[in-house]
Amino acid sequence: MPKTDYDGPILEINNLSISFFTRLREIPAVMDFSVSVQPGEAVGLVGESGCGKSTVALGVMQDLGRNGRIVGGSIKFKGRDLSEMSAEELRDIRGSEIAMIYQEPMASLNPAMRIGKQLMEVPMIHAGMSEKEAYARALQVVHRRWIRSFSMAGWYELSKSTDGQFRFVLKAGNAETILTSELYTTRASAENGIASVQKNCSDDGRYERKEAKDGRHFFNLKAANHQVIGTSQMYAAAANCEKGIESVKNNGTSDTIKDKTDS
Repeated sequence: MPKTDYDGPILEINNLSISFFTRLREIPAVMDFSVSVQPGEAVGLVGESGCGKSTVALGVMQDLGRNGRIVGGSIKFKGRDLSEMSAEELRDIRGSEIAMIYQEPMASLNPAMRIGKQLMEVPMIHAGMSEKEAYARALQVVHRRWIRSFSMAGWYELSKSTDGQFRFVLKAGNAETILTSELYTTRASAENGIASVQKNCSDDGRYERKEAKDGRHFFNLKAANHQVIGTSQMYAAAANCEKGIESVKNNGTSDTIKDKTDS
């Protein structure tokens, strides 16, 4: 659906009637329902169980199944009748401009598909992300929601040197060190460094790729002020260096910090 500067009601439902059909008869579910939703406005539908609240929402999504049918009235989104849109146009706005959050959490994900694949669909379809980018985004989402077992999430280790300075390392799920910080004079500054990695690790523009004199490769992760907040290990090939960057992106949003300062 082309993006326009439409300034009318976002949603217009006029005299909507929806029925479900069995082999024996028609079962009316919604009759002569009307509502108009303006930009920035929130509208709540209140009613007893089975009165048709969810059916109206399914009608807006044009997802009534094989047995459901709009038998009267119209549903317009930004001035366009949804029933007149092609399947491709509906696919374009579902998930990006219109979405439905189901009341039953167990029905939100398809148990026959891996969670990662389901989370990757929306950014790939609506944001044009590559499979690799969408996978990194899916990892970021589940890490921020405290799901730690997904793809062996990494963690931070905070340690203290013999001279009283602090340093942290970022570990991948296989315990490999993928990023090492500079030394900090206080614990608070080291913890701020971890927060900076969490904030900046998803931005490819924050990575500075370098080649050492011996031909090996490494990268620095920089903050917005261009200060280096972490340095990788040395890699024999540039391709391995890129894999290291992807590993930091996938693990850097972790909130798990293991305190090694007393060991």
